[in-house]
Amino acid sequence: MFQDASVLITGGNFYNINYADGSFFKQLHDAAVPAAFGDSGDQFSPPKCHPHTRLDVLKKVRDWARSEEGSSIMWMHGSAGIGKSAIAQTVAVQCAEENRLLASFVFSRFDPLRNNGHKLASTITYQTAVNVPATRPQIEAAIANDPLILKRPLITQFAKLIIQPLRQLVESGDSKAATTGRLVILDGLDECTESEVQVEIVNVLFKVVANLPLPLKFLIASRPEPHLTTIFQTEAFREDVTCLDLSLLIYSEDIRLFLEDKFHEIKRTHRDRAQIPSDWPSSRAMGMLLHKSSGHFIYASTVIEY
Repeated sequence: MFQDASVLITGGNFYNINYADGSFFKQLHDAAVPAAFGDSGDQFSPPKCHPHTRLDVLKKVRDWARSEEGSSIMWMHGSAGIGKSAIAQTVAVQCAEENRLLASFVFSRFDPLRNNGHKLASTITYQTAVNVPATRPQIEAAIANDPLILKRPLITQFAKLIIQPLRQLVESGDSKAATTGRLVILDGLDECTESEVQVEIVNVLFKVVANLPLPLKFLIASRPEPHLTTIFQTEAFREDVTCLDLSLLIYSEDIRLFLEDKFHEIKRTHRDRAQIPSDWPSSRAMGMLLHKSSGHFIYASTVIEY
């Protein structure tokens, strides 16, 4: 992301924005965390699915995101290294190309600005104002009415800065609002250092989507921590959440394709490629790698890297 006093460049799009002192955009800019954007320049080579892999799960998530029916929240969960972030980032790119991505927030336990919920609402609000310019008057009015709103509880910030501006846009009869920026992606919720904060964020999302008269959807990616599993399986929430357990999906053929492509690349580009046998790696070695990966792309990618 590149920015100056009047231009913001993010995700390949150019926006003219007034950052005059005292403007609501200046307040949002200062309160947001650009490193949490899915397309942030702080993320060198963000994880994405290898070409022609994960096609089944990508289709499931895309179909859910595009539909105006069904649940408003999808919880995509799986163990470390199974590829949650790669799937979330690939979906983000695809939905952004279709103008369906409202915002994304990538948590990180190592970043004090991204390992809690303090900057979540302000960062999503900033992206909402950028991606759906028609919401800016309502967001500006909310900040003008309460200059300290960015310090209010998370539920208040979500309601007044995100939900109400979108609701007013839909109720105004803006037909474009019905299809623009309907997906919010929260990647790595378990990276919040406090489990209570993780639960609070989920509770806030369930509250804001209840009886929501607009097709807004939230994709949450995390490990299946016990406290998250408990809340997502709560009877009161069960009807409005789709749970996607990545551990139940078999990725052996996808990992085989990934390894074959990468080994072919090594044989084609390595400085000692003339010394590499044409049948390398052997079928036995490939079978061993697939067995040891146990459906986890992180094992295969680590083998290739080292």
